[in-house]
Amino acid sequence: MFNRKIKIFKKEDKEKTEKFICQSECDKIKEENERKELERIIESRREDKRREEKIKKALDELDRKEKERRELQEKIDLQNQEEWVYVEGIKGMTEDMKGYDNFQFEVGKTYIKDGLIEICKNGFHLSLNLEDVLHHYGICKGNRFFKVRALVRKKDLDEYGTITEVDNFFYGKQKIIKNKLVSKEIEILEELSDEELFEEYKEMKSGKSKWIEDIDDFKYCRKHGENKLAEAKLNVKLIVLGINELLVNILTKDFEDIRSREMFVGYVEALSKENISRDMFIYLITEEQKRILRLYGSK
Repeated sequence: MFNRKIKIFKKEDKEKTEKFICQSECDKIKEENERKELERIIESRREDKRREEKIKKALDELDRKEKERRELQEKIDLQNQEEWVYVEGIKGMTEDMKGYDNFQFEVGKTYIKDGLIEICKNGFHLSLNLEDVLHHYGICKGNRFFKVRALVRKKDLDEYGTITEVDNFFYGKQKIIKNKLVSKEIEILEELSDEELFEEYKEMKSGKSKWIEDIDDFKYCRKHGENKLAEAKLNVKLIVLGINELLVNILTKDFEDIRSREMFVGYVEALSKENISRDMFIYLITEEQKRILRLYGSK
């Protein structure tokens, strides 16, 4: 009887234990599900917040662009109310007739720019004379120059040639001369020939090359560049001083720049006035050539 009771108690304890374990597992599963649901709700709210922020950012960007568009249009409207006049001038271009931002031009055509016309930003540039153009396009770099007719602001034309102060990131405030105009319409009339360019070049007050003395020098420079012209003229001077052409080419072929060549020619010129033998003359100029190459390097 006693043993039977013990067995009944054991059976009941086992059932209670199993029931407790089952209840504990169920509670854990329930808690886990509640936790996951809570995380899902939190993440959903976070996603909603991110979406709201993204939408707000997009709307702010649209507002900013719309504000910029209105401000730009106001500037354009004000600019269009200003007085504009036609002027004739000179425009520099690359050898293949390209200008600012690789814009392609053709002789005889007229080009128009829309929007706000600003120098170095939007519009067609020109200068009133060759000297000013050469601040932007070198005469001896294969560039070409054209007569043009352009529509510019009268205010810019009135201020042409005056000195203004600008802020430079590296050098601070600097004074510059207003030597170019920007137009909203330009007509490419004709290309200036070398002869026409040379006539204007001779009248320039600054920016001339010391190597250009006549129209032949000018044409050579236009075709080959200023350095090549300088090299040729310095070599001719050495030949005149009594050095044969082959030796001249040997002595000067390694000079890195015109300064080195000029220094060498100056030494040879001074030495030629001394009363020394031909052999000593050749020896001394050869040593001077080596010295200059050591100081300034070679090609």
